[in-house]
This record gives sequence, C-alpha cells and structure tokens, in this order.
Amino acid sequence: MLIDVHDHGIASPDEKNKVACNYCGKEVSGFYRLKCHLGHLRGDVKPCEQVPSNVKDLMITQLRENKRRKLAKEADQSCHTDIPLKRNCSASAKNTSKQADLEQIEEYVSKVKDSWAVTGCSIVIDEWEDDKRRHLINFLADSPGGTI
Repeated sequence: MLIDVHDHGIASPDEKNKVACNYCGKEVSGFYRLKCHLGHLRGDVKPCEQVPSNVKDLMITQLRENKRRKLAKEADQSCHTDIPLKRNCSASAKNTSKQADLEQIEEYVSKVKDSWAVTGCSIVIDEWEDDKRRHLINFLADSPGGTI
C-alpha cells in the first residue's frame, strides 16, 4: 500500500524545501527527510516520537521499496545486453570453461600477490546490510597491482 507523504507534513510557504511534521512539528529539509523522520530511519534526521505505528511501518516499507527499485534499475543499466543470460552448454564444456576460468583467476591472483613484495598492500573492509538487516563483510587486499 502506497502512502502519500504529503498527507503527513506541510511545506513551509516561507522557506524553500522546508517541511513541518504533522505529528511533532519538527521542520526537516524536504519530503524525503520527512519520510525518514516518520519511518525512524536514523542518520540525517531525528525520529518522530509521536508518529502512529501504522504510518511508521508504511514509511519504512515505502523507503525500502524505493531503494530496492533504485538498485534494480542500476543493476539493469550496468548489465551488458550483448551477454546471453543462458548458455546451452554440455556438462563437459561447462567443466572445461570453469577450469579455464579458474586458471585465469589463479594467474591474476599470483601476479597481484607477487607485486606486494615491491609495493605492499592495504586491507580494505567493506561492510553492508541487506533489507533483512543481515550483515555482509568483504575483506579486500588492494595494491597498485590490483585488488583481490
């Protein structure tokens, strides 16, 4: 169910991009931040303590759905249309292809690791959370020779 955020805040006639919350009166910069305020998404704005729980839940759902759509759109734009989505290969062709891919990756990793003796490397940690609040942590070794 979609909810219109404009029903829960009033745009300020005096100040451009200022919106006042209908529940607590707090002024925020724009309707997106009002959604975050009402949905209790911390970071840019303080959560509204007076928002009804059903409105809070609807705002959270709408924000997540918008983020999911944006990520899906970005993923579609980054896909190459010339790469087939399915391949018709026999089992032996798949194994040969996998073995060649594995050898190519091992060669790359070996080349990058050899460069560490000269340039060193930095350990990079990338952490993110999915929609179900599960955490994923990527550990990367970055150097001028490449990233693993």
